[in-house]
Amino acid sequence: MRRITFLCLFLFSFSQINAQIEAAVLLGNKYPHSSFGFGAFLNVGIPVSDAGYGTIEAAADFFLDWSSGGEYGIALVPVMVGYKHTLNGTGLGWYVQPQAGYNIVGAISNDYVDEKIHGFAWAGTFGYLFNPGNRIQFDIGLRYESVLYKGGSINFVALRIAHSFLIGRRDR
Repeated sequence: MRRITFLCLFLFSFSQINAQIEAAVLLGNKYPHSSFGFGAFLNVGIPVSDAGYGTIEAAADFFLDWSSGGEYGIALVPVMVGYKHTLNGTGLGWYVQPQAGYNIVGAISNDYVDEKIHGFAWAGTFGYLFNPGNRIQFDIGLRYESVLYKGGSINFVALRIAHSFLIGRRDR
């Protein structure tokens, strides 16, 4: 019971939780999979200054091989920490967000390879954080992400669209 109470208090102490989706394109032609992919994210932000948020993010990205009927593909599940810094210092508007973490679960699968992917992951996002209307806030960003593993690296660029759920109000 203590753990559940602590977890609830911990989650509600954050100021911003983003539910995100993205459309992504693999860079390079190393893999026979479709270069187009999609993903979903949960990004939690803690205000650390007027200009930005410390972030914790869990994600899932998929690049399916459509010629196999979606049976094969690339899957990535990174967990990252970072900092979302607004360029005008207000906590809104244009921002940059560097992140680093670890790809905890991942796989490349096709007719020739069935490989697990674990390793260092990093990303950089440039985007725009819109002014919240009531308790809804939108965020659009362009992201570059790389997962390094024993067999090389997987790199992609993604367009992110996020909907922020503001738990508390930040003084502006």
